[in-house]
Amino acid sequence: MKFRDIFFFDTFLVPKVISVLYWLSLALAILAGIGVMANQSFLAGLFTILAGIVGARITCELWIIFFKINENLTAIRQQGEANNHATTQQTPPTSPF
Repeated sequence: MKFRDIFFFDTFLVPKVISVLYWLSLALAILAGIGVMANQSFLAGLFTILAGIVGARITCELWIIFFKINENLTAIRQQGEANNHATTQQTPPTSPF
């Protein structure tokens, strides 16, 4: 990634950060679950941990899906432009008669 890409939005930074955010949210879910276990009940804490893990996974996967859709649409557009460019260059000129 070039420094220029950061300022002109040619590449996205968020996909690289999503993995870090996922692990931080897992740690937060575990800490929250331990806190609930200490203050309320063991089952409520266990549920908090499981819900946090599943929620973090679903959220991060949705973010990744948005960026994958963008990447795939960009690839499709570039492929279409390349096909159109190749087709226009290969078409022989037609005679007006």
